[in-house]
Amino acid sequence: MSEHSQRPTVPGTATEIRQRAQDFSPAPFPEQGYGESRGVPWLYAEGEYERLLMHRLVTEGFAANTNVHYAENYARPAQAVRFRHPASGALHQTEPGDPTALRVEDEHGWEADAGSGWSPAHVRRGTDIPPHLLDEPTAAIEPQQIAPGLFDVGAEVLGHVFCRADRRPVLRTGESRDEALSDAPPESRHDLVAVEGGWRSAHRLGFRYLRLKGVEQARVEANVRPVATPGAFLCSDATLSTIWGTAAYTTRLCQQGLSLDGVKRDRMPWAGDQALGLLTNAFTLADVRSAADTLTALGSPVEGYVNGLADYSLWWVIAQQEMRTYFGDGSRVGPATDGLPGLARRASAVDEFLDRIFPDIGEDGVLRPRGLGSFAGGGPVLIDWGVDARVDEELTALQVLLVWALAAATRLLTDADHPGASRSSALHDRALVSLWERGWDDGVGAWRTHLGGADTDSPYPHLLAVLAGLHGESVPTTVADSIDLSQVRTPFMTGFALRALHRSGRSLEALDGVRSRWKPMLDMGASTFWEEFPHDGESPFEMYGRPFGKSLCHGWGAAPAALLPEIVLGLRPLDSGWSTVEVRPLLADLDWAAAVVPTPHGGLVVIADGPEIRADAPDGIRVIVREDSPAAE
Repeated sequence: MSEHSQRPTVPGTATEIRQRAQDFSPAPFPEQGYGESRGVPWLYAEGEYERLLMHRLVTEGFAANTNVHYAENYARPAQAVRFRHPASGALHQTEPGDPTALRVEDEHGWEADAGSGWSPAHVRRGTDIPPHLLDEPTAAIEPQQIAPGLFDVGAEVLGHVFCRADRRPVLRTGESRDEALSDAPPESRHDLVAVEGGWRSAHRLGFRYLRLKGVEQARVEANVRPVATPGAFLCSDATLSTIWGTAAYTTRLCQQGLSLDGVKRDRMPWAGDQALGLLTNAFTLADVRSAADTLTALGSPVEGYVNGLADYSLWWVIAQQEMRTYFGDGSRVGPATDGLPGLARRASAVDEFLDRIFPDIGEDGVLRPRGLGSFAGGGPVLIDWGVDARVDEELTALQVLLVWALAAATRLLTDADHPGASRSSALHDRALVSLWERGWDDGVGAWRTHLGGADTDSPYPHLLAVLAGLHGESVPTTVADSIDLSQVRTPFMTGFALRALHRSGRSLEALDGVRSRWKPMLDMGASTFWEEFPHDGESPFEMYGRPFGKSLCHGWGAAPAALLPEIVLGLRPLDSGWSTVEVRPLLADLDWAAAVVPTPHGGLVVIADGPEIRADAPDGIRVIVREDSPAAE
């Protein structure tokens, strides 16, 4: 339903779009003016900052929450690192047990060795404290008392609770009011430590509501990443504008050094979530640092697959190419002392990573994952919640992901002139032939659920095939018809399913899917989006057999942050780093829509007011406006 009467005028500038979009954001933080200055240079060996940060975040996540499942094969930091400055002859070696970082006055000309040889040291900026030990900047928030002993922060946050009390108070937090008031075994640990003037929660906690007993006054010191030039989306439908604002805040809150699953549970990075989070990040924050650091941290597990899952390892490869599309290759990730340019370093990392996957691909080009176990004791393939992914069966969806990942790797390696491109290309061609021969049912015009099987009912191989480009720009009707949203369970895969519908010419159906799937969470008071959609007849907060097991701030629930600009305004980068952009609006029942995209070149402004389309692009971006509707309905 169009609600243009509430917004009678169409915003005309990036500033106006951003300001008005703030009205639809639940973020309780000031726009600026918080957080200490971080300008002290610290040196790290290549990849060491990312591993140190991930190890800290994972350790803190386990300490703060009672029910956490995470594969223990994530990369650990080095025990000691050597630093040298060849020009001056300076040499330093860290001691075991100390942070493997070096504070310096002059950051130039240093090299580091974490055990695999000397290479240029990487510079990160902090305070007197090493950067990997710093949380995001802190903002103080005064919670409002809404009932005796019950306080509301106003929106979900991650941070410490401070209580003014003479004696040790009793604390209970909750992402929902019901959770804070419940006496069920808590999801978070509410230990308190004495500080000057009262008490503080021992752990950073993810919550919105506080239940406090024996407290005179409370405050929250919450961590969130400042964003100088955020993205924005606004339209004549207040519901869609609120969905976008809530998704953008969910994305932002999950940027806690790395891109995390959630702020309560699980406070760790996952590769599948990051494949989606790259997209939402690109439309809301353009935070290339967080995106790149997360992929680096995940890319060298001690053994086996990323997060213990073969499909998440494939998502990791796909995400590397998505990084190029949305963040570009032209600038270095960090200062010049970071070493190689982004593309060359990324290509080397992908080629080394593929060595982990290649042994599990047969001569027929089929990936058969080893039964290594996963994060929760199941098999090494997830795809989505509810998918029966037994090791002894060959899921077509997994093989589509394989072909997509190999195509992404081949393009990246080729563009970087890396010798590994020929190996990746040959394997991609073999896997593609096998996929079409055994996975495609030509008589039905649909993808089989399992290679060589008869069933074609699963939506997953169909939606992934569309996104992988296996059907080009003309997706068969039988394939689009097979993307049945009722069979897609999580917001994670629903985000990809709706993108696939949009790419298939079903844009109106995709837009309706955003409204119908995400609005019920808003109706239940959500300030961030959830791990799983609410279902009729079930508690909205129950999951994993626990009354409050569901994460209510989950990065993979933020898909509308990318979906709405893509569907409504038809925004689509056609080349690396938004250097060429397609604009193809579909207003449907909307009177107007406007967006600011924070590209590497600067803010791209697109406004569609009825039939009038305006695109203001910074230097370095070529905009192609197509006025024909992409919708098939």
